[in-house]
Amino acid sequence: GYRAPRVTRAIAAEAIEQGVTTPTSEHRCENGAYKYGDQTFHDWKKGGWEKLTTTQAIAISSDICSMKIAEKLGPEKLRTMFSNYNLGTVDAGAQLIPSAAYGMGFRITPVEVVQAYGAIANGGNLLAPQFGASSEAPKVVRRVMSEENSGKMREMLQQVVLSGTASRSPSTLYTTAGKTESTTSSGVLDGDSTGGPKRTDIAGFVGFAPVKNPKVTIYVAIFNPNDKSGAHGSTHAAPVFTQLTDQILKHMNVTPDK
Repeated sequence: GYRAPRVTRAIAAEAIEQGVTTPTSEHRCENGAYKYGDQTFHDWKKGGWEKLTTTQAIAISSDICSMKIAEKLGPEKLRTMFSNYNLGTVDAGAQLIPSAAYGMGFRITPVEVVQAYGAIANGGNLLAPQFGASSEAPKVVRRVMSEENSGKMREMLQQVVLSGTASRSPSTLYTTAGKTESTTSSGVLDGDSTGGPKRTDIAGFVGFAPVKNPKVTIYVAIFNPNDKSGAHGSTHAAPVFTQLTDQILKHMNVTPDK
């Protein structure tokens, strides 16, 4: 497994489910610098933002506003969220609130990422993974959020494509929703020649389509893209997601909704 920052959108989903925030609630984003404990954390954008709604924070990936939302939940409810969504393993000694908000301090697999976003897409049920050739009906592990709140999250994640970090590569056929990620991880691939962990730059996008009646959930991860500026979910992974979505939904004879 590896760290996957954008799976922390489950924090927003849990916060909405617990009633501690709404899509339109405003959060102080501290203009890009926020002291928590004895550390000062910074947003990915220099200068950050002064205030953002929960929806805006998701759309443009504000790490500090994610921390503010995580604080509203608190450590106990965050641990319950990780358990409910089957989201990997939290490292011992990790400060849960900043770790969860920044995608640090826990390990997660791509299947777990798809499970979490699939739950948001399908109306709130976490489903057990199955092989693609399986003819068995999907098995519900547990309900993680209400259908109403699942609908709210789908609309919020659609803003990532409409006005946020994935707005440069929308589908012209289908409405889509999801989240970009850009991260550096150690040990995700085989170790280096000395037996130590190998640093890996990862660009990712996980999402679903069509938004109102999702038929597919897709996770794209691009390892070490050939780009001197690093790995970017917006430019490397999101366009691949769009191409795959269009091809798969057309193959499934899903009528375009745009």
